[in-house]
Amino acid sequence: MTYALPDGPVEIFLYRPFGEAGTATLLAHIETALQQRSHPLSIVYYNPVWGALFDDLPFLTRAHALSVPYDQSVGFSPDVDDSVVIWQDRRFAKPPSLKAGRKIVVVATDT
Repeated sequence: MTYALPDGPVEIFLYRPFGEAGTATLLAHIETALQQRSHPLSIVYYNPVWGALFDDLPFLTRAHALSVPYDQSVGFSPDVDDSVVIWQDRRFAKPPSLKAGRKIVVVATDT
């Protein structure tokens, strides 16, 4: 199943929705959609297990990266914090933050 991106600026939020193959397929669909768009697109990826796939794409550029502490009082997490990375459509990208190049550390992929 495929979905068309809405007209206008779009922000996509991901939290490990797919395995590696599904993420690669999603990115291929986004690349195709961007060829027909004249509006900015950003992708916010929380716990970016497959972040290297995004970094390898010529049509995206990193805008920001940070670590977010996990609140242990709301549930279980094997990590004390998670990464959040934001990529932008290279055509509309603003200058990256100083932390955009921060390394993504993946402990386990579960897939």
